[in-house]
This record gives sequence, C-alpha cells and structure tokens, in this order.
Amino acid sequence: MAVLVVREELLLLGQRLRSLRRSQGRSMERTAGAAGVSVGLLSQLERGVGNPSYLTLAKLAQALDVPVGAFFGAERAEDRLIVRRRDRKRLVTARENVIFELLTPDLQGPFEMIWIELGPEAPEPEVYQHAGMECVLLLEGHLTYHLGALAYELEEGDSITFLGDIRHWASNPGPGVAKLVATVAPPSF
Repeated sequence: MAVLVVREELLLLGQRLRSLRRSQGRSMERTAGAAGVSVGLLSQLERGVGNPSYLTLAKLAQALDVPVGAFFGAERAEDRLIVRRRDRKRLVTARENVIFELLTPDLQGPFEMIWIELGPEAPEPEVYQHAGMECVLLLEGHLTYHLGALAYELEEGDSITFLGDIRHWASNPGPGVAKLVATVAPPSF
C-alpha cells in the first residue's frame, strides 16, 4: 500500500512539474539547463519515474520561478472529482433540524450542489435571496417551497427552478424528514 501511495505521489509531482513547465511555454531542454539537471532526469521526473531530492526540486522550482510547494499539496485527482459521503463539508445553518452538506468539492466552481435534510415542522424558516439561478430536486418526503408570496407543494421526484433573487425558503409539512438536492449557480452559500 505504501509503495502505491508513493508511486501515486510521484506521478502527481511529475504532472504538476510538466504542467508548470508547459504553462510557461518552456521546453524540457531550457528548463533542465536553467535548473542544472539533465534532460533525462527531468523527463523521468515528469513521468513519475524518478525520485528527486529536495535540492533537485529546489533547483527546478527556481528555474520555473515558483515556490517548491507548487510541486506538493494538491489533492489526488480523485479528491478533486469525488466527494465521499463521509467527507462532505457541513455548512452552518441557524436551524437545528436542518442539515446542509456540500456535494461539490468546494465553492470555487461555477455552481454549488447542496444535500439538504429538513426535519418536519421546522421552526422559523431561514429566508434566502441571492444572485443567479437555483434548482431544487426533492428526493424523499414532502416539501412546501415558498417563492415570494407563492407556495408550491412538491412530492418525491419533483423539482423547482427559479431566480435566486426571489426571497425563498422551504418548509416540511411532515411527517418524516425531507431530503433534497439544491444546485445554485453561481455559488452563494
């Protein structure tokens, strides 16, 4: 297992190195020359074959005019694509019987997706208003969705799409928990 992790880390380091070099329009020869390493070594590192010393990484970072940390710290590709249920980021809400969990890796993309669990007869709803669009899909339970002065009854499988600048909130008439997914573009939470 440890060998696979190290191999994966070396592959990621190589991908970052290649990406940085190419984003600057530099050839392997020019980069290797500026760093004082051979083209063969640079090629090995970019393919994840070599295991560089810190000094080699420092020379490459200097040649590319980036901090050494630019080669490290990024998540595995899977971590940028998949949000495991156990790893969802819980968003803070003022209501006790409401759960908000982020389904997208972060709020940096063009949209956010949120898993929401709304207990029955929640006290004092939180009213939302934001730029962009929102779409809510009810997965389980019943929901009353309020858009301004209007209220819409939703059942399992129903969805509602609206402009986010309309004051909106959801209430659960019960008896069980309502489970829904909301997509908001751009992110507003």
